[in-house]
Amino acid sequence: MKTLRKVQIAPVYVDGYLPEFEEMEDNKIYISEEYQTSTHKCLCGCGLITILPLNNGKNTFGWNLIKESDGTISFTPSILNPEYCINESADSTDEFVPTTWTKHYASHHYIITKNIANFV
Repeated sequence: MKTLRKVQIAPVYVDGYLPEFEEMEDNKIYISEEYQTSTHKCLCGCGLITILPLNNGKNTFGWNLIKESDGTISFTPSILNPEYCINESADSTDEFVPTTWTKHYASHHYIITKNIANFV
């Protein structure tokens, strides 16, 4: 799989609830171990909120949060945002999609490994 681009991210561990949208910063992944979930603004820059339920080993769904020995984090499996994202630089020719929107396709599919989101 070819990496199209890379984005550096920073994990932010929170006590209790995850922050409100207005409090979230770009390229930061907010993690609540208490509620076994994480959230971040889509790493393409569109601002779409991505919520990842974490697999705590007791359920069969969710993402695995891997805390690396060097302090970085990784997630498995990869992350695909199948929704529309707002991207003002997009040029859509689809009559059913506003010209300021673009779809999340391959370039919005990413793998987070050691604090790097690799778009594939």
